[in-house]
Amino acid sequence: MSAEKAVIHATPKLLKAAAYAAAKSDIRWYLQGVYIEATADQTIAVATNGHFMVAVRDQAKNEVSEPTSLILPAKIVAALSKPVVAGRWDHAHRLQRVGGNKWSCELPGWGCGLSATFSQVDGKYPDWRRVIPSSMSGEPGVFNQQYVHLIHEAAKAFTNSKQTNVIVMADGPVKGAVVRADTARIGDFIGIVMPIRSEIDQARFLEIPKWATA
Repeated sequence: MSAEKAVIHATPKLLKAAAYAAAKSDIRWYLQGVYIEATADQTIAVATNGHFMVAVRDQAKNEVSEPTSLILPAKIVAALSKPVVAGRWDHAHRLQRVGGNKWSCELPGWGCGLSATFSQVDGKYPDWRRVIPSSMSGEPGVFNQQYVHLIHEAAKAFTNSKQTNVIVMADGPVKGAVVRADTARIGDFIGIVMPIRSEIDQARFLEIPKWATA
């Protein structure tokens, strides 16, 4: 992460979607924020509570000389999950590094150009790409449905559509399932939900009861 001055653009829907997966109370304080990765042409937001994860991407014209990352504090994420202009969820917030680990941004809804200066969260964020599988077996697994629901809510926030559905692709009883948003922007959204570790008698679940067939 560079200490040079930088400007990163992040839309409210990007931050709002990722925030669904952020930890609400965890001794790993850095998981309560949203992790931002920025290059000159894109902004990625990631959050996880250790049980499920959401990663989303927007194209952006960032002013960074090299790949730049930071963890946004939860309070800043909450404030910036609102649109700068009412109803304009694609209108990006401007995060500007003002020195060291200090950043500033304009706060939406206050008017008069009121801005806040904040410190990025001190901590090393997990290597989130390590949990993204390169392929999936389709084997069934047991998952916390509340986590799947929250990923679904994140997908609806990211697409700004209540009609967005998600597709869950499992990879067996011990690996995370991939959750994708059924939208034109499918390539910009990915969720991961870790399984509830338990032995699964696959034959038992694959056998359809006779009373339910014709």
